[in-house]
Amino acid sequence: FWAPGKLKHLYQKGLLQGIYLPYWTFDARTDTPYTARGGRVHTQTYRGPNGKMRTRTYTTWHPVSGQIRHTFDDLLVPASGKLDLGLLGGMDSFRTEALVSYSPEYLSGYNAECFSVSLEVAANQARQEMTEQIREMAEREVLSRYDRIDGLCISPSFSGETFKYILVPVYSTAYQYRDRVYHVLINGQSGLIAGEYPKSIFKIALCVLLVIAVILLVFYFLQ
Repeated sequence: FWAPGKLKHLYQKGLLQGIYLPYWTFDARTDTPYTARGGRVHTQTYRGPNGKMRTRTYTTWHPVSGQIRHTFDDLLVPASGKLDLGLLGGMDSFRTEALVSYSPEYLSGYNAECFSVSLEVAANQARQEMTEQIREMAEREVLSRYDRIDGLCISPSFSGETFKYILVPVYSTAYQYRDRVYHVLINGQSGLIAGEYPKSIFKIALCVLLVIAVILLVFYFLQ
């Protein structure tokens, strides 16, 4: 809706290119003790200086600890240095259980990019992602018993770490609108699309004016 009307006429057949992109996948068993403070929110009604009843809320904090044990299977880390990681992150939900062993005929008629992100760098990224997911698990566990959480501290340990180097199917295209090139990627397995497109300043301005007009009308009739 927000794209300029002229954008539909830019499509050209034959510009969609099938490529195989490199990824690292990582497996690991994790064992993570955590500590935090869990807060319970209370509501209290009291009589104010003028005699009127008032309500206030306050939080009581309690020490919390626990253990998160989780096994990560095929955590994907892009090994491409050429494509926008923002686009890759929007369409990298590949089903790795469908992986097959490498065979040259799979690449027939397609381009394949070699990895430009080293295993060491990718492994560090994978650990950071695992750690972030573990932190979210710990937060959810605490918030299942309390209303708030504060001061969460986790100490993850990793074991049984393994990795694979894989190639995943992607379709890529690009188009130019005015002075800028926009890129689009399509997941070759699921069809999920991630892309960029220009925004119409006219449509955005019109929407803003309509919102302002509605607010003014509501304000007018409430007077």
